[in-house]
Amino acid sequence: MKWVISLLVAAVSINVAAQVVQNKEPEQASLQETMSWMVNFSASHGYLLGGTETIRLNLFSGPKGCAVSFETRYPTVTKGFQIKHGIAKINLGDFAPNSVREETDKDGNHHRIVFERSDGSPKIEVHTEMADGTKLKMYSSDIFFSFDSEESAKRFSGALVHAITLCGGRPSAF
Repeated sequence: MKWVISLLVAAVSINVAAQVVQNKEPEQASLQETMSWMVNFSASHGYLLGGTETIRLNLFSGPKGCAVSFETRYPTVTKGFQIKHGIAKINLGDFAPNSVREETDKDGNHHRIVFERSDGSPKIEVHTEMADGTKLKMYSSDIFFSFDSEESAKRFSGALVHAITLCGGRPSAF
């Protein structure tokens, strides 16, 4: 009888310990870990297909602290007035974590995230190259980034919010 009671006490103790471990808050990733994950994830999932052809590539790169680059390439563009390549160099601390959102087009084919500066000002400098080689500089207050699936957009969005927060990004006032 003592043996059965000892087994029951041990089983209850193990079950309680397992629940305590399961309920523990997950450890938050550091800025460096988050940025590394975002670089690798965007290389694998940052694209948009048009049928069977890749029509838009997105890369998150160059993290140096909170300074990063968002690069977009359009590999199928051939007409001179179309953007072939664009790159925006930004500081994540300038962005509002509450502005990050996922969007999907009405056909469910284009999944993207959109995020904007905390102050709403068009201070994002985007350097573009057109198909004919013309180079332009444009300004924007937001950035959008395409992904291969809704799940990928959600995962990257969560990492982006985390990185913006770690970089001191403040919520937009409005």
